[in-house]
Amino acid sequence: MSAIVQVLAALLPTVALVALGAALRRLPLLSAAGWDGIERVTYFVLFPALLLRAMARAPLDRIEAGWLAVAVLGAIALMTLAGLALGRAMALSGPATGSVLQAVTRFNTYVGLALALALQGAEGVAAFAIVAAIAIPAVNLVAVWGHARLVGGQGQGPGAMAPMLAKNPLILAVLAGLALNLAGLRPGGWIDAALATMGDASIALGLLACGAGLDFAAARAAGRAVIAATALRLLLMPLAMAALLKLCGIEGLGAFGALLYACLPVAPTAYVLARQLGGDAALMAALIATTTLAAALTLPAMLGVLL
Repeated sequence: MSAIVQVLAALLPTVALVALGAALRRLPLLSAAGWDGIERVTYFVLFPALLLRAMARAPLDRIEAGWLAVAVLGAIALMTLAGLALGRAMALSGPATGSVLQAVTRFNTYVGLALALALQGAEGVAAFAIVAAIAIPAVNLVAVWGHARLVGGQGQGPGAMAPMLAKNPLILAVLAGLALNLAGLRPGGWIDAALATMGDASIALGLLACGAGLDFAAARAAGRAVIAATALRLLLMPLAMAALLKLCGIEGLGAFGALLYACLPVAPTAYVLARQLGGDAALMAALIATTTLAAALTLPAMLGVLL
């Protein structure tokens, strides 16, 4: 019970900032373009600073990255199969199934980093950053492959993601921080102070942007497909990840980072990708809002039991 209380205590500030973002979005303080600008600055500048600093300081000797990658990629593969099975069982259209595939694999990095910091401090952020570096390319490949396979006439395959992944600011930041760590070079002085300040700002702005992007109307109109996909993402994914971590012998910080990823709601950016690739954007909006709201209940329960 103490673990659940700890997660709840860490989750409350995160939920409060998401709720504040949702409220601010309905006030005439910022236009849609203004919120888009905040999200872009957070994604391309502030988050990379946080990840670079975290990776440069990461206790790599305490995380078995090889087996951790096996567990994380295995869980993503299992959830991809589960998403395809759900689409077939519910007779969903190709675009709808493509959106379901995103829902059961993609994750909200903003919420993950906030909770990692609250629960485990800088080492928790570093562990989550390693998991994110493993998962981000994989979930993007699943999204593109799924839409290319299920949405007619797109003419895209996994290779289409290569240039995007090579320029992804989060992946580049993780790789840069890893290189500094392995070389024994850690940012210090004013550089470290600047990176720390940017990282702190990224958490707050990221959560506000997350709240501003929620579509509550879509959540209220959610049907059976949304409920089923939400259950897969927030209940089956954590259980599958826990089983794979046990099989791979992963404990400690590595297990924390992987389980946190498995318990997170869908990333708001999944909506943009669904539109770009011909997926069911309305269903994707409902999945983002529903998983975000439901995670307020499932996150403390799943982390409290599995950690």
